[in-house]
Amino acid sequence: MPAAVEERQQPSLTWKLDFENKRITQMIDGLEAVKQAAFVILETERFRYLIYSFNFGSELQGLIGKSPLLVRSEIQRLVREALLQDDRITDVRDLPGWQGSDDRRCGCAKLHPLREGQNRRCSGV
Repeated sequence: MPAAVEERQQPSLTWKLDFENKRITQMIDGLEAVKQAAFVILETERFRYLIYSFNFGSELQGLIGKSPLLVRSEIQRLVREALLQDDRITDVRDLPGWQGSDDRRCGCAKLHPLREGQNRRCSGV
């Protein structure tokens, strides 16, 4: 009989991507690594790149050209679904409604990474 396998969270140590200068600079960990991962997830179109699993990326591109009413109703769900695929993010909340002028709208999310010692993704934290 095979031994039991214990699930552990992998370290989040990764290379820092400097998007402005188009360079990979230094190693980052913790909250800074989670923020970078969230940015990359939201900027990467799901199912488009074979290098990523089907769980990685967002489906926000599908909203381009759709009616504002549809976009408003779907964007929070799509952002939440995309970010919760990362085990270091336990919840996505406080997504504001639309902000900005009619032709340029933006929003931001409050991410809740795992606390020290946690090793599983929790919902509703």
